[in-house]
Amino acid sequence: MNTRKRNHNGTKFLALLLCFYMLPLFAQMDVKAAEVDNVPQKGYAKVNTYLNVREDAYDESAVLEKLAPGEIVTIVQFGEHSWTKVQTDEGNVGFVSSEYLGIAFSEGDKYEILSAAVITKTDGSSENRNFNMRRAAYRVNGIILQPGDEFAWYSTENSTGVVGCASKANGYKEAPVIVNKKSTTGYGGGVCQVSTAVYNCIYKIGIEPTEHHHHSLTSSYVEEGMDATVSYPSKNFVFTNTKDYTIMLEAYTEGSRVIVVAYKVL
Repeated sequence: MNTRKRNHNGTKFLALLLCFYMLPLFAQMDVKAAEVDNVPQKGYAKVNTYLNVREDAYDESAVLEKLAPGEIVTIVQFGEHSWTKVQTDEGNVGFVSSEYLGIAFSEGDKYEILSAAVITKTDGSSENRNFNMRRAAYRVNGIILQPGDEFAWYSTENSTGVVGCASKANGYKEAPVIVNKKSTTGYGGGVCQVSTAVYNCIYKIGIEPTEHHHHSLTSSYVEEGMDATVSYPSKNFVFTNTKDYTIMLEAYTEGSRVIVVAYKVL
């Protein structure tokens, strides 16, 4: 038992010693320039309403600009404690809370962020609803569209498509849905928040859907006219990549928030 105790103490000493010598390296990593292969890294506002860009890295500092959800910035420097230094499209250089900054996917110089849509249901979302959103976002995530390729939420032939029918058989759960101007319960409740996020993301880069439907009631999580409902087999969401470059979609959820990001594949 004494030998085991001595070995344990020795391990603790080595770990503490290693941490002591690694502290300067961590500090350097914390303030490193935000570049990958000399390409400035981008981020986007991951908020419900707006994100303050402040003059200095503390809460009481003057607000230089307010960023809308999904608005893109260039990251100047990571890690001023809980703050990140950014430059906005308007040319302001300031600090944003790192907690509310999404980091654009980056792999050398292979991808360029085009747009981001951040859609949050602020009036509550059940666990089943959040589960359905995660499931739908998983199907969208990583989709690559060559010029001329079509994105169809579901296929009218076999109910598959990119996401498919939000049915019990396909693993979806019951949650609130809107049917004929009434709120009720049905399988797949919540997936329309994902289709709405995809719609807003492609809309920002000038792609118009070839099939697009609105809810019969105004959605609480997006301004009127900017929603995209889906319901198999009557309401599909379809668009074509009309750009002359390849597009990749990133999609994920954080609780009641859905994030969809469009990238140009270089």
